[in-house]
Amino acid sequence: SSFILLTLVPLYWVAPGAWILFWSQAAVIAAGAVPVYLFARSRLRSTTVALGFAGAYMVHPAVLGALYENYHPDSYLGLFIPLALWAALERRWGWYAVAVVAALSVKEDVSLVLVPIGIWVMLNRRVRTGVATVLGSVAFMVVAMFVVMRSLIGVPTRNTWRVPFGGPSGFIQTALRDPTQVIDHLRSDGRLWYLWQMLAPVGFVFLRAPGVALISALVLFTNILSTFWYQYQIEYHYSLIAVPAIVMGATWAISAMRSEARRRA
Repeated sequence: SSFILLTLVPLYWVAPGAWILFWSQAAVIAAGAVPVYLFARSRLRSTTVALGFAGAYMVHPAVLGALYENYHPDSYLGLFIPLALWAALERRWGWYAVAVVAALSVKEDVSLVLVPIGIWVMLNRRVRTGVATVLGSVAFMVVAMFVVMRSLIGVPTRNTWRVPFGGPSGFIQTALRDPTQVIDHLRSDGRLWYLWQMLAPVGFVFLRAPGVALISALVLFTNILSTFWYQYQIEYHYSLIAVPAIVMGATWAISAMRSEARRRA
């Protein structure tokens, strides 16, 4: 349910061609560095360091992978998710509302990151705004799957096969009956190496204050849980959505350090 693609229709009226897809994808992914920069400049009070974080975002392997893979509407999340995070962290609620609504228009499963953002907002900023984010994201996902998608393809989703052990119910039963099978699954086929690839580019400094970085935990978990090989390979678009909270979480953690010398180091 990628309603965001409607924004490209006027461009196709003027000059139709695949170039519109690739140029728009590069533009929105690059634009995601702007809220990363603004947050780092605000928290660390240095334009130089802020530029470093913007660069770190743009050269993260998952960001470059999404850019080079081919075209996917998910690329818009490379802008809307860091924009939502910046707005939440800086209490810019007008921008926050715009970013959340825009993110929902990209894809129904964006709720995997918007719900954690809503929970963070509920616990750390504004309770009502956080609750509205969680409930709105879940409601949109339900409508997108059970009304829009089912009306088009006959079922809410064709991706339940990606959940191991026979689907959601089988996974829950296995997790309760024999959790070691789930652990073995999560350790198999390079999934832990994928986590290393996602987190190592920021030096794991987010562990100092992991609250913001944890927003990406649900996305990362579903990626390594999936039986779909592409989801736990860093060069594909499934990983892009997790990067903003990881990079901005590193900024958040560094800003929590009391020593100026330690922050600079």
